[in-house]
Amino acid sequence: MAVGRKGVHSDEEVAELFNSVSAESINEYLHLMEDTESPRAFHIWSLLGAAAALLGKNAELRMGAFLTVRPNLFVVIIGPPAARKSTPINMVENLLAGTSLNFGPTDTGGQRHGLMSALQGLTRFQSRELRTGFGHIVVPRMLHPRPPSDLALFSAELGRLWGSSNREMSDFFVDLYDGQGIDYETKASQTKIEHPLVTLLGATTPSSLAAMLPENAATHGILTRILFVYGDTNHKQVPIPPDPTEEWLELRRKVTDRFKWIDNNRMDFGLSVAARQAYESLYNYVPRLEDPRLDAYQGRRAGTLLKVAMCIAALRADTWVIESDVRLAHELLADIEPTFHKALEFFGRNKTYMARQIVIQFLKGKPGESAPVDDVISAMATEMNRREAEEVLMAMAANREITRYGTRIILGEIKPKGK
Repeated sequence: MAVGRKGVHSDEEVAELFNSVSAESINEYLHLMEDTESPRAFHIWSLLGAAAALLGKNAELRMGAFLTVRPNLFVVIIGPPAARKSTPINMVENLLAGTSLNFGPTDTGGQRHGLMSALQGLTRFQSRELRTGFGHIVVPRMLHPRPPSDLALFSAELGRLWGSSNREMSDFFVDLYDGQGIDYETKASQTKIEHPLVTLLGATTPSSLAAMLPENAATHGILTRILFVYGDTNHKQVPIPPDPTEEWLELRRKVTDRFKWIDNNRMDFGLSVAARQAYESLYNYVPRLEDPRLDAYQGRRAGTLLKVAMCIAALRADTWVIESDVRLAHELLADIEPTFHKALEFFGRNKTYMARQIVIQFLKGKPGESAPVDDVISAMATEMNRREAEEVLMAMAANREITRYGTRIILGEIKPKGK
């Protein structure tokens, strides 16, 4: 595994992390998937998504009297057409055959009813046939039954699951991520689901994502809960995959054995003293995000860091999170965060909105987050003329996003002293 340095660790520390016991299962999985064209990050995060789904709602990490972290993740693999996005999802799903996972529907028509039926156990998906690479059909068995409200949503075409510009569906997914109880009532019936928990592993393109998200998604909590794994360059060309060798088959067995261990050991996690210290040192880390619409993600990153560290610990067959698990989780997150903005490339691209983002980004890059009015208007010239730019600045000042002070513009509201 080779991931670039992103801040808190030196090059030597990064190299050590990627050769540590924490990275062993990820390195083995990448070796297993070597002869596929998908970007390596797609496989890494599909593996972590699989571990999160297997741990499910029975696994938790308690920190103090008030904080409980469950390891579910929302991972969205994203890239242009032909970026080999569906391959990692299909491959990891095949390797999960025989586990106790409850797979939810892959197509809801943009409505909650299909998901609610699955969460109640009215529609069971554990009998889904999974075809292995050798032509055999495997019917997953419920070795260790889990409640239907512990659901795995794997969708190579995420739009079919999510729907189009659906605020209600986005709200629903926030509840499923957080484990909030559902109390849904209609004239004909009432549905009550206690503490559901969902792990999502899906794939889509930036343009399809823009069609899925509601207009207010930039201020909606859903964007803080999704890990966007972007890739637009194939790992390599593989016209005809090679036949499996004995080494490959043994490696595949090791991966499936790890999955079975996780499936059999859904329990409480602990955090070593060194891991706790590492987590505290990374708690206030500011990720590299190129889009102001993603700023709120920082407030949820520390919790996500623990979720990923739990998955890494589980993949090495342990429920005790160690320091290298936490630090490796940080590096894996830091590797994908700088490209989060590419997922939103086609979302909210009206002229006024884009001009506002330009102003915010421009001022953030200036000393004291301020600049002359004329310089700000010049930065907006790619989107609109001077009159339109003045109108946008007036609206931003009225909304207290900026303050005009003489011939300068300052980011945010300036409050009088003593207020």
